[in-house]
Amino acid sequence: METKYSIQIFKNNGLNCSWATVQVGWDLKCLDADEVGKFAIDFLETHPNVINEWISEFIFGVKDYEVEELLKRVFKSLKLEFPMKKSSLWNQEWRKWRYCMISETIKNVSDVQDLLIKIDGIYVDFGYPEDMISFIYYMPSDEVNNEGHEKSCAHLAIKINNFFKEERERIDKGCDILPRIMYIDEDDNV
Repeated sequence: METKYSIQIFKNNGLNCSWATVQVGWDLKCLDADEVGKFAIDFLETHPNVINEWISEFIFGVKDYEVEELLKRVFKSLKLEFPMKKSSLWNQEWRKWRYCMISETIKNVSDVQDLLIKIDGIYVDFGYPEDMISFIYYMPSDEVNNEGHEKSCAHLAIKINNFFKEERERIDKGCDILPRIMYIDEDDNV
């Protein structure tokens, strides 16, 4: 995943952002060190009684290679549950990241064909989750659609929007189960 995201996408979508969100975003390669620093500033602004040397390190700026170790220290010093990969907490945050990325794509891409291509990128970045197959434009479909390419694309866009609404409901209910992931590379963090 090359594209880095702003932690602001959680506020844009009315979702809580925590150190667990930051950790999973880092694991997924959605964030860079500067974005972690921005979250650290926001955190201290909303928690004025917290004095923490590790959080301060992020505010003063760190290199990408320092982030992972500093995040572990933040979790330990704040006595927070660390989101281990595939844990309930990690899975919830994974879903929130995917939802926010889909949301930002829907908001910012008006051309249906571009939308389908960008959604495919999210599908790939998240390891080809099985629950997205029905609206990936090159995947076989059980539905027969002889109405032409344009109508087929519009139909897939409707499926994306339906998935998007259903996924928000799952997130709001605290869903902590990942969909079946079809491809995991040893270097992938999904």
